[in-house]
Amino acid sequence: FSQIVNAAIDANDERRRAVVLLAFTGARLSEILGLRKEDVDLTTKVIRIYPHSERSLKNQKSIRNIPLVPTAFLALEKQFKDSNGTFLFPTYASSKGVNSDSASATLNKWLKKVNNDGVVHQLRHTMRDALRAVQCPDSIAKSIGGWSSSQDVSESYGLGYPLDVKLDWLNKAYSFLKIS
Repeated sequence: FSQIVNAAIDANDERRRAVVLLAFTGARLSEILGLRKEDVDLTTKVIRIYPHSERSLKNQKSIRNIPLVPTAFLALEKQFKDSNGTFLFPTYASSKGVNSDSASATLNKWLKKVNNDGVVHQLRHTMRDALRAVQCPDSIAKSIGGWSSSQDVSESYGLGYPLDVKLDWLNKAYSFLKIS
């Protein structure tokens, strides 16, 4: 994991900034690639994952706000400044939709060079494992990653976990992974 993240940080281009965001949010590839500038709050350092006409979401639990740890925020901020137009990742997203298949193929090819076992989706799995390693409550982990739950209906009551609670668990998870 750290080998992939460090290589992505060093490359510091559009594709690898997407990798950094994937690694530090646990979001799905299409969720990150489909981010529009209006989905980003640079002041509060939050991305909002919501469906829009160019990108749907897997399920209702996928709708969420994700606070960004410092490394992810730096990548997002740079990409925000470098991208022109509506979408943060214009190579893979436009008014015609999000091309996550092409991005997945390209990123997986790069990941194989960095770490022979690397695939884009493993970043989502690694994030879930990191949250488990720091004993993050399952309901908070699910609200960060947008995983659905088979629990009782009360999980959908209220506004959900505050952003500072999610950020605290994300910081714990990634300090556990020791990114240089």
